[in-house]
Amino acid sequence: KYLSKLAYETASNINENNENNENNDSQNFKFIYKLHPGEYGTWKENYDYLTKAVNEFDNFTVIDKSEPPLYELFAKSHYQIGAFSTAIYEGLAFNCRTFIIDVPGVEYLDDLIDKDIVKKVKSSEELINYINNENISIQEYDKDYFFKNFDETIFKKILSD
Repeated sequence: KYLSKLAYETASNINENNENNENNDSQNFKFIYKLHPGEYGTWKENYDYLTKAVNEFDNFTVIDKSEPPLYELFAKSHYQIGAFSTAIYEGLAFNCRTFIIDVPGVEYLDDLIDKDIVKKVKSSEELINYINNENISIQEYDKDYFFKNFDETIFKKILSD
């Protein structure tokens, strides 16, 4: 519920800023909220903020089925916002700038936060400030640290054992 609230507030703030922007330099973000498969059938009852966002904003979509695949969404995205999920690591592999919401369980990602690979945020305002500052200092890291590139020799050895 924390994440759905942050998503709604962020979309609301950005869309409001766009409406009030007289300089015509609006931010054209599309918000895609990909649900966990266990949430597909119950999100409308459990996540009021998502229902509200879908009804209020043309640029907010909730994905409540397996299509499009998560990796396709990552490949098309510049940013990802999450909590404590393995999807965080997968998004990093797709070079998504990653923000972690400061909720119970965030300590599981302290290593990423401490190494400045991801940014921890407490509010939509803080998130928007990071996004608006295009020079976010997010450290480069070795992608093989999380996901080893395919090695056919190792693969054949595993199959032969």
